[in-house]
This record gives sequence, structure tokens and C-alpha cells, in this order.
Amino acid sequence: MTDDDQTAAVWAASTCVRLTPFLDRVPPGTRRATSPSAAVIAGFVMHNGFQARVTVRISMLIILVLTPFLLYHAHRTHWRIAALLGVILIGETLLIHFVNNGGSPRVATHVVSLTYSAGALYVVHVMGVPGTFWLYPVVLANFYVLPWQSASLYNVVVIAAAGVLMRDQPEVAVRLAATLGIMTLFGYVFVRQVSGQRRELSDLSLIDPLTRALNRRALDDRLAQVAKEKARHDGQVSAIMLDIDHFKKINDRFDHHTGDAVLKHVVDAIKLRLRGTDSLYRYGGEEFVVIAMHTRLDEAESLAEDLRRKVNAAAVPTIGHVTVSAGVAELQADEQPMAWISRADEALYQAKKAGRNRVCIREAPTAVAG
Repeated sequence: MTDDDQTAAVWAASTCVRLTPFLDRVPPGTRRATSPSAAVIAGFVMHNGFQARVTVRISMLIILVLTPFLLYHAHRTHWRIAALLGVILIGETLLIHFVNNGGSPRVATHVVSLTYSAGALYVVHVMGVPGTFWLYPVVLANFYVLPWQSASLYNVVVIAAAGVLMRDQPEVAVRLAATLGIMTLFGYVFVRQVSGQRRELSDLSLIDPLTRALNRRALDDRLAQVAKEKARHDGQVSAIMLDIDHFKKINDRFDHHTGDAVLKHVVDAIKLRLRGTDSLYRYGGEEFVVIAMHTRLDEAESLAEDLRRKVNAAAVPTIGHVTVSAGVAELQADEQPMAWISRADEALYQAKKAGRNRVCIREAPTAVAG
């Protein structure tokens, strides 16, 4: 590492130390986050969960690390590197704004990776061998930011490009390719294992183990997303709440194993009729909720009738046919998600009160509709 690089690193470290307390502050009235990164994005509306958090935190980290280097190289009149760092910082800031306003985290993560990968390669082009040290965090960061397939592809491109840039020093190019290749291989193996474990944990936390429908926690997350999409695009989305008729009598007359079989039967029947944009959740006990995207109230009522008939069509061993009642409500502009679900629940209560095995709808209240 050159003397200039050592000096720049000292500037970066000292500046990061000075900036860290600001990153850990929480605005008045905001619940304190559990980490400095979370504090920075307090109030940030997460889109697509984990991927959005990764995108924002990586972008914030890039801004934090590169800012002192920008100041240092500008101070030393290294204008090419300073200009490159300035472009990267502006791009990362715009990406945070993009994700914050509902942009696709999948797109943003690719832009983030392309930005710092191209920046690191440019540093290699300008500085030569000392600049190659920046390629190692790039290779690791790609596996953290991107899906493993994309990360592996990006790393192969980075390694190949670095080899071309170092073609005048073949021994260095070979060693660089070998070490970066080993890091890529280790990263690939590690991320594949972690991804499998994460999928298992996701299933445990979001899927009902008995029926394999999504659970209440998944529903809460989905309702928050749907409300944000409604506010941005004002599309139609409806909720169908279903309840198995006389389920308590089934459990009392037979046993809980038979009750479990009924629950599975209902879920399987519903899934056969749902479209790709619909999602099914176990709300609790024998109650289920279907979120029907791009669906008006009348269309959702027709879908609910189809679901009711589908459930009743096939017999359950030992007990015969079962029926469900359903309540339907369409989400209105500026309506809170739980108020929307409550209206569907009220419609379900009407269906139960009217004799069960039927569908009722709940129109929008005047205050919301007006």
C-alpha cells in the first residue's frame, strides 16, 4: 500500500469514528432502533423485506466509507478518483431514495453492485497493484447483496476484467485471479448453505405447519404492503374471509385429527381455485383470509362463491361434505388495513347469521368512500 493510500485510510477511519455517533442517533419521538444502521433508516418503509434492508444498509455503508476518501483525494487534487467517488456517492444516495419510495430492491441491488464493482476496477486501472486490494471486499459484498447466481457471475466478470487490467504483470494477474477465485468459491458455498437455512426459517416463521397456508404474521406483512401499493397506485384489491361452518361440532363429535383433516381439505380446495396473484392465509383456528389483488368487490364476491362451491364439492373421509361461509370487502383509499379486514369479518358474521354456507359483502363506509 502506498503512502497516499495509508494516509487516505487514516482519514477514512478518523472520519468514520466522528460520523458514527450521528448514525446512532434517533429522532425525537422515534422508537430507538437496535443498531446504528437501523437508526439511520428509522421511519424507512421497507419494501420486499430483507432485500430492501440489505440494499439500504450497503448503500449507507458505501457512503460512510467513501466520503472521507472523496475528501482526501479532492484535497490532494486527485480529480479523476475524486470525481469517480462523487458519482458513486450520488448514485448511492439516489438508490436509497429510490427504494424508500417503493422502487424494486432487486433492481437497486444490481445497480449497487455494478456501481462499486465498476468503481473498484477503475481504481485498479488508475492505481495499478495497490488498487487491487479493493477487489476483495467487492467479491465478498456481491454475495451479500445479490442472489448467489448473480454474485457468482459478477465476480467472474470482475476477475476477468482485473486480469485484463493487470496484463502487463502476468504473475500478479495470475495470483490475483487465484485468490479472488478462491474467495468466490468459498462465498458461493457459504451463501448456498445460508440460503437453504434461511428458506427453512422463513417457512417456519411464515407458513402454518398444519395446512401449509401462510400464517397470521405473513398476513400482517402483506396487509402493510398492500396498503402502500394502494396509496401509490390506487388499484383494486379485496379481502375474502372464510370460516368453516360447524367446525367446533366436528371436533366435538369426532376428534382433533379429523378436524385437522378438514382444515387441510379446505385449504387444498381453496388453493385449486386461487389465481397466481391471490394469497391464502390462516387467520386463526378455522378462519382463513384470501387477499385478491386487482380485484373489485363484485369480482371478489364471484371468487368467494367459487371457493365456497369448491370446498363443498369434495367429501372429507368419515364426515362427508363440509361448508364454509365467506365475507368480502374491498380496500378503500386511505383505509387502514385492519379496518378493511374488520369489514370483511363483519360480512362473514352476516353470512353466519343468515344461515351459513353463503357469501356476504360489506360495502365501503360512507366516511371512507366519500
